[in-house]
Amino acid sequence: MEPVPLWGIIFINCMTILSSIWILIRLYRNRSKRSASFYIYGIASLIGLFLGVISFFYHICHALCAIIIGLFLFIDTFKYKKTISKLSYASYPSVIKGYGGGIVFMFYGTMIILLYYNITIVR
Repeated sequence: MEPVPLWGIIFINCMTILSSIWILIRLYRNRSKRSASFYIYGIASLIGLFLGVISFFYHICHALCAIIIGLFLFIDTFKYKKTISKLSYASYPSVIKGYGGGIVFMFYGTMIILLYYNITIVR
């Protein structure tokens, strides 16, 4: 019996593939502003695209895909967060949701890896 249902694996794989393609398109459009983060983000999105395609067909390494999605959410929230107005706190919840979503996906991927290798945290 698999610990994760098939629809969960396919959902994570599709999210990884689509977000990696979206990030590569965004990086291609902004290729005039190259820095170290540009190359790191590009390599991470290529790895995410590669792992997403492999995991989509063979249903392996979806935990790594979840960790990569968490990193994408965390980095995008940090990189593109808007300044918060003192009169309105409208953008503050979306920033918290982005960080929270990234942490949840990274935690999920880590827990699935620990489950697959039968590693217990508490003895």
